[in-house]
Amino acid sequence: MNFLDISINANIFIICGTIFITGLLSGLSPCSLPTVTLIVAFVSGKKNNTKLQGFIISLGFILGIASTLTLLGMFAGSVGNLMGRSEIFIYSLSSILIFIGLWMLKVIKWGGGSNPMARMNVKKGSGVFGAFILGLPFGIVASPCTMPVTLAVLGFAAAKGSIIYGMLFMFIFAIGRSLPVLIAGTFTGFLKRATFFIKYEKVFEKVGGVLLLIIGFFLIITV
Repeated sequence: MNFLDISINANIFIICGTIFITGLLSGLSPCSLPTVTLIVAFVSGKKNNTKLQGFIISLGFILGIASTLTLLGMFAGSVGNLMGRSEIFIYSLSSILIFIGLWMLKVIKWGGGSNPMARMNVKKGSGVFGAFILGLPFGIVASPCTMPVTLAVLGFAAAKGSIIYGMLFMFIFAIGRSLPVLIAGTFTGFLKRATFFIKYEKVFEKVGGVLLLIIGFFLIITV
């Protein structure tokens, strides 16, 4: 029995607790919190919001994140259910991880780097609905330094081979990841201090890319 099998067959409460903590830690990443500053100010149309306004807008934002990740969990569980933990599945998962790792290291050019607010055509002052729409791509694409953790949990959900478990794991991950976002969006003082960490964004992105490559090649070797 390999490491992947042991992890998947662990106690469900241990798995869910680990996924929640993993999400919480990824939510504290340097490129997550500063982005919330921009989004809350943009969709509210104001630079300074009350705590209640910040909370409501942030809640809409994290519901968008949770929706995307839960749907991805459903898809991952479906794929895992069809393919099982076969060699084809492992090689496919490894290829995706390696591709994203190379993209994060800027070895591969893929997609645009434009502002997500421009890509989603969300207007300034659009409120909670605008925050929800912006949360959809932020779930996986708009936050590069959280992508390694997100993809790792997504791959684990696929390996479990269950649609229900896939959705559950990604929803729990989304809640853990979104708690720091909710706090940051509610308390503007915390948001201003969080922008200090933005200078570490590139470092986290590079480290994340290397980790994805390691995980991808490790899975191939263990096949």
